[in-house]
Amino acid sequence: MLRNLSWNYIGRILVAGATYLSAPFLISIYGIEAYGLIALSMVMFVILVGLDFGITQTVNRYIAGAMGAVNSRDESAKLI
Repeated sequence: MLRNLSWNYIGRILVAGATYLSAPFLISIYGIEAYGLIALSMVMFVILVGLDFGITQTVNRYIAGAMGAVNSRDESAKLI
């Protein structure tokens, strides 16, 4: 489970880092006005993703726990 959590955090760090590192390149390619629209759409996406109230992380944790159980198929079926 610790491995799953660490990969989850590494993935979040990579996405955030790629976002910050790609901003100057996108501004140079698209210009300031178009980048503003792209950034606004990204902000809206992040807000909407944040509205899941942690359900995604709970599902990941539950699946990781079910994979360690003997009846992982039954636990996965209950989740679905």
